[in-house]
Amino acid sequence: MLHRLESFSHPPNPRRRIAQTLQKAMYWTGGAAAYVRGKGVNGAIILLYHSVPDASISGWIDPANAMPPEHFEAQMCFLSRRRRVISMNELVDSIAARARLEPGTVVITFDDGYRDNLEVAAPILDRYRLPATLYLATRAMDEGRLWIDELYAMFCRRSRHELTVGNERVDLSDNSARARAYHSLADTLSRCDLSGRRNLLVKIEEQLHPTASPPRLILNWNEVRDLRQRYPRIELGLHTSDHLDLVANESTAREQIEQSMIDVERELNLRPRHFSFPYGRFSAVSRDVVRSLGFQSAVVAGANCLIDGDSDPLALARILAPQSMSLLGFWTSGAYPGLSRALFGHA
Repeated sequence: MLHRLESFSHPPNPRRRIAQTLQKAMYWTGGAAAYVRGKGVNGAIILLYHSVPDASISGWIDPANAMPPEHFEAQMCFLSRRRRVISMNELVDSIAARARLEPGTVVITFDDGYRDNLEVAAPILDRYRLPATLYLATRAMDEGRLWIDELYAMFCRRSRHELTVGNERVDLSDNSARARAYHSLADTLSRCDLSGRRNLLVKIEEQLHPTASPPRLILNWNEVRDLRQRYPRIELGLHTSDHLDLVANESTAREQIEQSMIDVERELNLRPRHFSFPYGRFSAVSRDVVRSLGFQSAVVAGANCLIDGDSDPLALARILAPQSMSLLGFWTSGAYPGLSRALFGHA
């Protein structure tokens, strides 16, 4: 029975590890700042966070989706002192006006609506007077957790160490095999429809016999109301009803987005302006749904993460906030991704 924090991360790509080492060096030696000045760079970076769990719940959340509170506070302190942090509203207004976005401009966002966003992250943001946008997956609020939390708990608290994935039997006592199986299942689950997701989770649970299920990890509506009252700099956005991939489940895009709007309007008397595509995946169809429903922005995954007046407000690329302070400094300096592409041919 495993109760420790367990990571299923892939071994770092050597090429990426070298690139990140050089990015850190460019930040500390001033090369990044020189590049920004020389190129006349302008543009904002949107940072993505998920959970900021304290010690009482960190063992229930995949470390890939979590940042320790002390790291988060250090990052917010840095951003408040060295960067210009603006709200998503300000970013969208600047794009509409084609206004210059000075290098070092940053927008802070959170996906999924973890309870620790209220209990841990919000007080830190408030201490540094920083705005942020929190995207809610509304049905997860009723269920208290996301499917990734369930999968992670099944793997960490398994009482059996064999798992059949497709036609392959996996020995989960082998670290590499366990990491491959976890990521393969996570990818499959992220693209499932609702019934397919639930059926697959049941099959995994039947095989692994976990000794415990996750506690409630996601905000409920009363907690969201509390957050709005206590922390007005945090704006709410939508992340669908069921956190479905709107590319793999394109036919349900309108239903998923409209239902999340209905939920928020019913509970909060609020119509959010901003949307986050689950997993960052979107298509022309799902983007058109977002536009037709009146959203003013939507965030996605993508390489064009330096946001300026030419950016599409309904396809704003974000970067996952790194654990490294040096990488945070480089990635929010304005030199990223342009300098990385110039030096390495990729970001």
